[in-house]
Amino acid sequence: MSYLTILLQRKIDRYLFSSLCSFFSIFKRESVINKSSKVPDKNKIKKILVIKLWALGDSVVLLPTLAALKKQFPNAELHVLAHRRNKVVFEGQPFVDKIIDFGVLNVLKLFRKYDICIDSEPALNVSAVISFLASKNTVGFSHGTRAKLYSKTSLFNKTRHMVQNYLDLARKIGVKYNTDRLIPIAVSEKEKYFVNEYFKKNKLSKNNFVVCIAPGVAESVKFRMWPIENFAKLADELVKKYNAKIILVDTKMNENIINKIQSLMLEKSINAVPEFGSFNKIKMTAELMKRCNVVISNDSGPMHISAAMGTKTLGLFGPNTPKLWAPYGKHNISIFKPKKGCPFMNNKNPELMPRKLTHEQETCMDAITVEDVIKAVVRIK
Repeated sequence: MSYLTILLQRKIDRYLFSSLCSFFSIFKRESVINKSSKVPDKNKIKKILVIKLWALGDSVVLLPTLAALKKQFPNAELHVLAHRRNKVVFEGQPFVDKIIDFGVLNVLKLFRKYDICIDSEPALNVSAVISFLASKNTVGFSHGTRAKLYSKTSLFNKTRHMVQNYLDLARKIGVKYNTDRLIPIAVSEKEKYFVNEYFKKNKLSKNNFVVCIAPGVAESVKFRMWPIENFAKLADELVKKYNAKIILVDTKMNENIINKIQSLMLEKSINAVPEFGSFNKIKMTAELMKRCNVVISNDSGPMHISAAMGTKTLGLFGPNTPKLWAPYGKHNISIFKPKKGCPFMNNKNPELMPRKLTHEQETCMDAITVEDVIKAVVRIK
């Protein structure tokens, strides 16, 4: 999806759906969960909808909240409304009873079907409108026009990790749950076998120090990518100093990045894009990362996938804050070096960032040196 397409979608959300939030708030219904602070009766809650329309990494970070909801309401059906690009995260999870593809017709079918709807989107207005239509008992974040449509709201805390921000939404309806780790993506035996054969083919074993590097980012946020030449130098250093086996992984759309890194490298590395770069290979990528000793990634979906699979993960930050988006888990590390204008991303705004970036903002990632990353690898290896 191109940057201009995403920008247009965000403009529509900001102006059209923000206006719809104001309009629908006129017809806001009396809510059962708004009448008192009491926990909803477990026996009366039959169906819960959680909305997550955006991003793989965000979806991974949401999984503990879904598990917590199912634990609190074991007899309720838990449904997730998701986009085709992020629904893979929810597939195969035992606490998710149904995944609904985001689309106009499917959204219309949700009308008044749910006892509770939780809108987990921190910036979108369209999700607030959907939640209002799906249930009279709604929970969402407290900022913006969208908050007018919710029965209960939770403060979006910019200094609190998103795992906790999402859990705070569930806590508004009585969920008592906390965790210091993410939930792994569900991987089939067939997918595990594929990865096992791939490791054999490349002569990788448990005796090797295997480092997976995910150097790419989405087209719309290229400024979140550490310089290509730095990744090449880093990979060479890891091979020379620690005899590391380097696997480079990304989407097929970003294979040119992998090719450039390999062209700059002096040492050998493995390009995993041909086998793992397709969108339908995300679960295989998760299993690949699980079998690595360390994963190094920009602030992106692969970073959260790695953390969820229990692999020691090193996240590189600049435009966004690791306070919200660090790879979750005690054994993971974020590298962030504040500089003028960084971080600048607004996680509460549908447009996320300024239309025009300053030079300082465009070069946030340049503050991180190869030596910074090497030192971090030594700390967690």
